[in-house]
Amino acid sequence: MSAEKFVSLCFALGTQAQLNHIRPRTRSDAEHRALDDFYTGLVPLADKFAECYQGRFELLGEIPPTNKLSDDSIKMLTQARDWIEDFRTTVTASDLQNILDELIALINQTLFRLRHLK
Repeated sequence: MSAEKFVSLCFALGTQAQLNHIRPRTRSDAEHRALDDFYTGLVPLADKFAECYQGRFELLGEIPPTNKLSDDSIKMLTQARDWIEDFRTTVTASDLQNILDELIALINQTLFRLRHLK
């Protein structure tokens, strides 16, 4: 996955999480709050990754659109975590890996809250 595709995925993930957050079928206040914390935490990390990448390497090229993500929050986050972990293996700079680790931690924390807090 390219850095451009990764950034696109992050912002699409934030948008879908926000849509899931406001949808009528959100099951609980805990789910509502977990998704709010997720998308408000995700956007700064995605922006930080993009800026650090461009500071270390070159400017990003055109950001491609991302296919629609699942509206099932647990499925969406699990799939995104897998993508990020795969992408992380292609990134050698430790500062960028640290940001990716923060993204994975945010996803894992949100998955815990969605699965176990009602």
